[in-house]
Amino acid sequence: SILKLEDGTIVPFTITNVVDKAGNTATFDNDDVTPYKDIYDQVTYDNTPAVYDTLGILNVTHYRQNDKEGASEDLTCATTGDEVRVLISFNEKLAVEPKVKINGNDELVYDMTFREDSSSDTVFYYMADFVIEEDMDLPEDEITFEVYGYEDVAGNESEKLDNSDINSDSYKKVVYDKTAPSAEISYSNDTTNPTKGNVTVTLSPKEEIKDIEGWTKKEDGTFTKEFKENGKYDVTIEDLAGNFTVIKFEVNGIDRTAPVITLLEDDTFEVGVNTYDYPEEGTVTDNLDGDISFSRVHMKWYKIKADGSKEEVTPFKWGSKLEDRELGEYYIEYRVYDKAGNEGTANRVVTLQDETAPVIKVNEKDTFEIGVETYDYPEDITVTDNRDGSMPVGDVNIVWYY
Repeated sequence: SILKLEDGTIVPFTITNVVDKAGNTATFDNDDVTPYKDIYDQVTYDNTPAVYDTLGILNVTHYRQNDKEGASEDLTCATTGDEVRVLISFNEKLAVEPKVKINGNDELVYDMTFREDSSSDTVFYYMADFVIEEDMDLPEDEITFEVYGYEDVAGNESEKLDNSDINSDSYKKVVYDKTAPSAEISYSNDTTNPTKGNVTVTLSPKEEIKDIEGWTKKEDGTFTKEFKENGKYDVTIEDLAGNFTVIKFEVNGIDRTAPVITLLEDDTFEVGVNTYDYPEEGTVTDNLDGDISFSRVHMKWYKIKADGSKEEVTPFKWGSKLEDRELGEYYIEYRVYDKAGNEGTANRVVTLQDETAPVIKVNEKDTFEIGVETYDYPEDITVTDNRDGSMPVGDVNIVWYY
């Protein structure tokens, strides 16, 4: 303080009053200094504590995995059993190495040792590694620390450093997380909304997790996967700290089973006698939908021609006796769909027939006076039919017997 020297300057000196026996005098100063075995040399004035270049913290377990296995583990979080590193560098080598205190309990103090393999002639690294144990009582939060107790070669002691002094771009923080991740499962389809296609399962984690093999990661952090079959499944998820959870779920929205149509109507229909009712008497059952109303069944009618081919015709008229339909065989096609869109089909051949004979009513008297009364033709006869209605008398064949 008396000399008012500036940091980095050589301490000046002058030796005078040096006289030999002959009376010769000499003066010596800094220019005459001869270094000797790194012991005697110039003295540089240093009154400034060591200033750190870089301060950071990282998960060194993940760092080693990335280095050796080409992985991409997150360096900013850790779980129980992981090794964490606090590192600091200076532009000068220290005389007293730093200590680091991890804020958990009072015993978590570690020496930060010089790492020659990471240092150079201008950068000097000091590091402390520790393994996270359950009994450390670390809160599940960002790991906080204090670096203190280090001195430079001149004996200057530096002030304490903590997380707020971190300036490393790569090693900014480490968050302690020992809680297993959780997630919610949702489905594109379920038993109330089945599909005959695939079901997309969406996994929504409550925190950021690592990629899941076979699943697609979306921009919002959710994961999706398509399933082709119903069943019970499970998937293991891992958070960035390395905690695992097995998520179990069940896919039950896939339905590729067609509904079953059971026909109960007779295959023979007496035109003019029987009435065609709708819906027909029948049942439809489905593995998921249960009983389906027969009124949901779609039908098409075809007339079977003489050559066996089928020609689509207008549907049978409900509530009628089908007197206006051509006799013969009709092919009826039945189709119904369940909620998933599966198609159930059935068919049958219905024969329209007329087995009711026409009715002849004779209105003539049964006694005829020969030579007096005239026999007229046609006789006083009426003919009616259930299908044809009134028929011409001329269609009646008359045979006489004696």
